[in-house]
Amino acid sequence: MTRQVKVPGRIYPGMFPGEVQVEITPPGEEPIFLFASDRFASSGTPITSDGVLGTVLARVFQDIGDKLIVDLPGEALQRGPRVYLNKTFVRSAD
Repeated sequence: MTRQVKVPGRIYPGMFPGEVQVEITPPGEEPIFLFASDRFASSGTPITSDGVLGTVLARVFQDIGDKLIVDLPGEALQRGPRVYLNKTFVRSAD
């Protein structure tokens, strides 16, 4: 079974219905922006144009020591959908 993690970020409305924009800022790194289906995002509160704190569901590709290589959902704007993240930055989705 594929392991999934919740990646913290700021969630904004997308350009289309059923879509969100997510800003993920790993500590000490440049932000990652992506557009994804809203089914991968969770905030617990309604999403506003100012953005809300939440998480996006990502698939773990590889576990390497204190880091994970994860596949982010949707379309990442600056970086590819596969990124390195510290394990302390993410939470288990289980």
